Amino acid sequence: MWIGVYDLWTREDLSDSDRAKIAFDGGYFMIGGAGNGDLLVVKRHPDRIDNCEIGLISHEDLWEKEKELNTIYEPVCRGFLNLIKNAQIEGAFPLDFYEARKRRVEK
Repeated sequence: MWIGVYDLWTREDLSDSDRAKIAFDGGYFMIGGAGNGDLLVVKRHPDRIDNCEIGLISHEDLWEKEKELNTIYEPVCRGFLNLIKNAQIEGAFPLDFYEARKRRVEK
């Protein structure tokens, strides 16, 4: 199901995904993807489920850096409600990992 520029996946989409397993092992829960294949993930934290951090992991570097995912991760928002409410607004969220990194660096 597309919400703005992101495709939110069903459980069936994720069940046998090697990428989802790599993300989970690295501390992230995969919930979908960007149009270019970057992984849309929730950063796992036991105390922050309501205000969780949602971000993107570069699909291009996933296999080479699967043991150091935080180096290819960029946050895009906090909380699912924020994601759902604002994803339809053009330009509210970056299209992919590289745009997310560029936005953070330019701040």
